[in-house]
Amino acid sequence: MNKREIKFRGKRIDNGNWIYGYYVSIASTHKIVSFNPDSPSFATYYDVDSSSVGQYTGLIDRNGKAVFEGDIVEYKNNVGIVTYYEGRGQFQVKVKGQPPITMHNKKVAIIDNIHGNTGKQKEDKQA
Repeated sequence: MNKREIKFRGKRIDNGNWIYGYYVSIASTHKIVSFNPDSPSFATYYDVDSSSVGQYTGLIDRNGKAVFEGDIVEYKNNVGIVTYYEGRGQFQVKVKGQPPITMHNKKVAIIDNIHGNTGKQKEDKQA
């Protein structure tokens, strides 16, 4: 059985930091749930900007960073955006003017994301 980690990230509405965990939509609000077994409440719900939410692809880039939907990556001498291609049930790199390119582990390099985060903003703890 092939198991893969299901995780999302989104930008918190209150401070603009990235938060990692599970995505839920409750009564037209969008939240990332972060679990911390050492916390008395165990689970913390953070309101996030729904347009910033992206799923972890299950891939790590060649620099050891987790690749998410919305990341801008360099791949096979192309620069494109990581998207989920429903027709094939997989994450791909969408390069302007070309058909989607299937990604392979450790062959992409994250250079930014569609939200303009170049690593200068603080990231909250991962779930």
